[in-house]
Amino acid sequence: MDQKSFENKIYSVRSLEGRQNTREISEIREIEGKLKEIPGFVAIIGEGSTFKGYSVETSDIDLLILFDSSQGRKDQSQEIKADLAKVFTDAKESIWQQRSREGKRMKNIAYRLRDLSDAALEGAVARHDVGAFADLFKLSTGDKIKKYRDLWFKAINNLDSKEREKLIDEIASLLTQKDFDDETFEKRVQPDNKDAITEARRVAWRRRVENMLEPQY
Repeated sequence: MDQKSFENKIYSVRSLEGRQNTREISEIREIEGKLKEIPGFVAIIGEGSTFKGYSVETSDIDLLILFDSSQGRKDQSQEIKADLAKVFTDAKESIWQQRSREGKRMKNIAYRLRDLSDAALEGAVARHDVGAFADLFKLSTGDKIKKYRDLWFKAINNLDSKEREKLIDEIASLLTQKDFDDETFEKRVQPDNKDAITEARRVAWRRRVENMLEPQY
């Protein structure tokens, strides 16, 4: 992807050479299909260079797994996390075995978790947890997430106008920072003007945040 594209294209599921990351998407769908069996699973969000347009053959597949700890058995959030971890590990092993059979390069598949329960939302509001809110504006799988986005976005829109604008700015800035939070981007893309690209992406992220909040505001 050319440097200009980084300024206005938040997501690009392609490698640095322009190859579509179709296999990676297929593997994420496979993981999602198995995680759906667990009460409380909501969606998967793809993170990292695989979804930003500058991945290479050795790039990891970084995922964010969204779940609701209030689903299933009462006060069993640790058990839900353990179930998600086990199913994820089993799915990853299956993918690695398939890659091995085909003589394909192994890719590390990593994940982190984000709880979207009512209690987690209350905590995010109380702590002014910008990162928790920012995750909801990322590209995700499935349709279950809509219910949670409605709740979390309502919490943002219920803030007074000054606090709402401040949080939107912070979300856009954090999402932009995460796009370039290590040296990988600069090493692979070698941008002529990183500051210009960064500011353009911040504007693009803010536009996405505002557009996603607008239907409820």
